[in-house]
Amino acid sequence: MPTWLVPERELDLPRNIALLDTNVLVALFDESDPKHADTAAAIDLAQFAWCVSYAAIIEAWNFLVGKVKRTDYAIRMMEWILTPGNVALIADEYERVDAAHRYSRKFGVDIVDASLLDLAHRITQACSLSPSVHVATYDAGDFLRLFGRKDLQFNVYDMRDLSSTTGE
Repeated sequence: MPTWLVPERELDLPRNIALLDTNVLVALFDESDPKHADTAAAIDLAQFAWCVSYAAIIEAWNFLVGKVKRTDYAIRMMEWILTPGNVALIADEYERVDAAHRYSRKFGVDIVDASLLDLAHRITQACSLSPSVHVATYDAGDFLRLFGRKDLQFNVYDMRDLSSTTGE
């Protein structure tokens, strides 16, 4: 049987990272979205080094191409993601689908939100970050419901009013 080696990578991360949820990516690239202009301004002006996960990219691509019917928006999103300096693609060589699945079932959240929770928690712990990694989202409800649990270290950046659970 052939062997496929998945090497470890080291990423030099700034201390102020925020993971973008799918809804932020969609609003940023769907010009018909009522939050489009505000999202673009928030991304340009924010205090964070923005990061995206594979799961959020795939979900946003499928939404832009499938629901919005705009492949050009999805292509622009990928070009933006792949342009150095805009955003960091951050994930393991493989995303921990098993952990995301457990979080999804345990906390009653969708699999992409669960993967963002897992990623934010693991990066916060592995890098000893304080404050914890943020998840930037327009759908803060599930994240706020889980914020403050001892077994999950993350912060929420609510894109609706640009507020953070850090109080800053």
